[in-house]
Amino acid sequence: MTRNPIHLISAGLLSSIFMVLACLVGNKLMASAPGDGNSIFVTLKVEQITESQLQAIELEVGRTLHIDLEYKCLESGVIILHIEESSMTERADVQVFVRNKLSGIVPVGAITFLDIHIRSLATQGRC
Repeated sequence: MTRNPIHLISAGLLSSIFMVLACLVGNKLMASAPGDGNSIFVTLKVEQITESQLQAIELEVGRTLHIDLEYKCLESGVIILHIEESSMTERADVQVFVRNKLSGIVPVGAITFLDIHIRSLATQGRC
C-alpha cells in the first residue's frame, strides 16, 4: 500500500503547526506562572470624592483582572488599590496606569499619590 504524498505533506504540516502552537502556549503559561511579576499597593487620596464617584471606581476596578479595591474612605477620600501579577516596576508607570484607570471618573488633578509599594512576587516569602 502506497501513501499519497499529499497526505504526508499535510500530516507533516499539521504536526509542525501543532509544535509551534505548543511552544507558544507553553511560553505564555510560563510567562504568567505564579510568582511572576509584582504585587503593588497604591495608596491615593482623591479630593472631594463623591459617593457616586467611589461606586464608579469600585465598578471599574471590579471589571479589571488582578486589581482589588483594598480600602476606601469617603470622608477622607483615601483609597488603597492592590494590583497583582503586574509587570510594572516603576512608580511613574503605576501612576500613569492608575490615572488612566480613573480618568473619566474623577478629575486627574484631584488624585494625590500617598504611597506606592512595589514588591516582587519572585521574592515573596523571603526575609
